[in-house]
Amino acid sequence: MRAALTTTALISLLTAACGQNLSVEVIEPAEMSMGATETFVLTGGMGRGRAHDLVADQLAQQFAAGDYFGFADHSRYEYIDVRPGHVELPTSDIRGNGAWLRVDVLEWYAFDEEQVEVVTDDEGYVLDETWTITTHALALLAITAVAEDGAVLLHNAEYEGAFTEVNSELSFDEAIEIAGAAALAAFVEDITPNRVRQAIPLDDSIDDHGHALEVARAGQLDVAIAEMEAIVDENPEQPQAQYNLAAFYDAAGDYDAALSLYADALERGGATWYARTRTAC
Repeated sequence: MRAALTTTALISLLTAACGQNLSVEVIEPAEMSMGATETFVLTGGMGRGRAHDLVADQLAQQFAAGDYFGFADHSRYEYIDVRPGHVELPTSDIRGNGAWLRVDVLEWYAFDEEQVEVVTDDEGYVLDETWTITTHALALLAITAVAEDGAVLLHNAEYEGAFTEVNSELSFDEAIEIAGAAALAAFVEDITPNRVRQAIPLDDSIDDHGHALEVARAGQLDVAIAEMEAIVDENPEQPQAQYNLAAFYDAAGDYDAALSLYADALERGGATWYARTRTAC
């Protein structure tokens, strides 16, 4: 595992009131949690077949672009039924951290709206007419997600996408496809965690920690962790060492180890920013 930690976080040196910081990329929770789901498997839903084909294609593209969830289209041979007090899942096994996804197409249409602007003279004679055609499209989807253990993550959540353009050269099918993509994009955005930058402060008050801090900010987290573990072993009562080792684990994504060490450092050191960092972790 340690070897994999070397390149898992992008680390740079920042300046702050409490000293040096590690700048890392962390995951910020999504607006709507999907639990431990890593892959969505699309099942059949209500609505026209052509609409469902486009939904499947758009979901595949959007999940791939987001690079967070995997996706598989089983809509032609799998189905889930979710009603109050009743959840019926397919007999096949997703295996792993997956979830079943059902998309019901409630509205899927387009139309043209014609308008004319008439210019007349003082006597009411028509001098000029200007016609405009506005294409409108609407896609309204109801989305249900169920974990492989039967837990309902989302039930009939409605997402709407629209398209409006004057004198559009698009066909109705193309306009509706854009509207559908907008509805699905809103759903994918709601459930996808964001990658954000976060600064983890370090304690540089002990000179013997200097080399470990240096290699950590150079991106060599595995080396920094090994060095700081040795320092902690030699100085088990030193809160600065426990805290810096916790920060390295935090940057590497080993949050359980980080939290335990943060707690030890906080108990022995009591620094207020120790507490803030542990809370953030």
